[in-house]
Amino acid sequence: GGRYGDFTITSAGSLTGERVATGADLCSISNFSSSNYLRRDGMDVDFGNNSSFQCSIMGWIKVTNKGAYQYLGAVWDSSSSGAAGIALYTGTGNAYLFDDTNGILNQESQGGTVANGEWHHICGVWDGVNGRRSLYVNGRSVADQTGLGFSNYEDVSSLAVGHYYNNSINYPCLGSLTLVKFVRGVPTEEQ
Repeated sequence: GGRYGDFTITSAGSLTGERVATGADLCSISNFSSSNYLRRDGMDVDFGNNSSFQCSIMGWIKVTNKGAYQYLGAVWDSSSSGAAGIALYTGTGNAYLFDDTNGILNQESQGGTVANGEWHHICGVWDGVNGRRSLYVNGRSVADQTGLGFSNYEDVSSLAVGHYYNNSINYPCLGSLTLVKFVRGVPTEEQ
């Protein structure tokens, strides 16, 4: 147990913290599992409903294991059962984003795997105002989809780091994470 910033650490074992590089001040977290995770519950965050839904989830991941689906971060609305998150695909290690209404949006194949032992930044953006969702890897657009509707995310009760959450723990991260961020809004093209 314990805390990591605003997040409660729920652990039957322990999460591991280590510096991202020799001499660096920035640390990463690893050793996620169904019993080792970070989640902030009891929230009441309004990310919007369908045409007003705006959410960005981003973070840095370093992983080599491609043996399972693994999430960097996810949001869950307990009232509507709406869930959305960013993850890596089993087998390929390619990034994808997911939401309960539209399913998986895969990274384009030419983007290459991020499961190569290097640090990669992944960002998923859901923009209900424009009916769009987008996926970025290392600042480059790798997938985009338009003409979409979304669930209700007006009462997001849980923010999950290192796993997917929809009232149960699924798909823990098999590598290291750092600087995972949840934003109520969408970035500009320049960002």
